[in-house]
Amino acid sequence: MISKNTVLVLGAGTSCHLGFPLGKKLIEEVYRFVFGKSNGIKKELRAVTPAADMEENSVLLARFMELSEYKKEDGNNYTAEDVKRFAEDLCGADPSSIDTFLARRTEYELLGKICIIFCLSKYEDKDGWLWRPLKYPDKLSTDFPNFGWYRYLWSKMIGGVENIEQLRENKLTVITFNYDRSLEYYLMRAIQKMFGVSEMD
Repeated sequence: MISKNTVLVLGAGTSCHLGFPLGKKLIEEVYRFVFGKSNGIKKELRAVTPAADMEENSVLLARFMELSEYKKEDGNNYTAEDVKRFAEDLCGADPSSIDTFLARRTEYELLGKICIIFCLSKYEDKDGWLWRPLKYPDKLSTDFPNFGWYRYLWSKMIGGVENIEQLRENKLTVITFNYDRSLEYYLMRAIQKMFGVSEMD
């Protein structure tokens, strides 16, 4: 158990052991995402979507921003051209990280953060890296995730702990500046499986 008051401050790189993209890789993924095509929400119900029926992500993102009532600084709606311009400026600026760019180009801050969330969400997919070994045990040799320092933290949290009530006595606070929720997913599953409790518990 962590008996001493402990604060973890998480920043870029804390989930890279799980394959989450960092720096330039994330910028590349955002660029490819903006200029790529997707099924769109309503079309996902089809078993196979012909490429011709797919829509440009820049159009889908502009539509998402409008439906979410997110506006540009001037009060106007985002357009597909705004989304493309953001991606082009991001790559043209060649920053070391997307945050470095967004700190200087504040007009893109909201759009940039939403693009980051869309790009990282595939790594959080419950059918992805964290849950695959439970669904496909025959692939453990190649697909079992490297939980890295998450496993070390978890071992410290459960040392000497016999039940979930005692687990709550850990003196741990986590402050994260990351967009992904991999640590939360990991701890949620580990707690459920270790103590045989429900997600609500």
